[in-house]
Amino acid sequence: MSRGPEGRFQDRLLDILRSQGCVCQKFNDLFSEGIPDTFIKLPVATPWGIEAAWIELKAIDSWPKREKTLLPKKSKPSTAQIRWMNSFATDSAPCWVLLNTPNGWIVMDHGAVEEFWSLPSSVVKTRLDTGTPTMGRILRLIREN
Repeated sequence: MSRGPEGRFQDRLLDILRSQGCVCQKFNDLFSEGIPDTFIKLPVATPWGIEAAWIELKAIDSWPKREKTLLPKKSKPSTAQIRWMNSFATDSAPCWVLLNTPNGWIVMDHGAVEEFWSLPSSVVKTRLDTGTPTMGRILRLIREN
């Protein structure tokens, strides 16, 4: 069975983060409703105290045809995922959502999900990072978003 766009992106992301010294754990937990896809332990704490992060990965393989159309609902974290992230996020181990698209990727704190998924796709496209999703770029985008 071939991996979908989210699975392929997860494999690529984990390879990149592991090459940077992060310890990564994937979760395919069928019993803990809403747990994010991945837990990342950074090699050193950031200056603002982040030591690790939970990351929920999402992907879209095509954009809506109309520029004003919102992102597909199936790409949005579920209510259970948002509830889990709200319960478990801490300052030292926040919960982030990383969306991969045909033109790049974007990451946000879990608290920004509702606002982000209410944006037209044309606005989302302007916020994408087209570079390799390194931990440095992820942290920079988190600080900006």
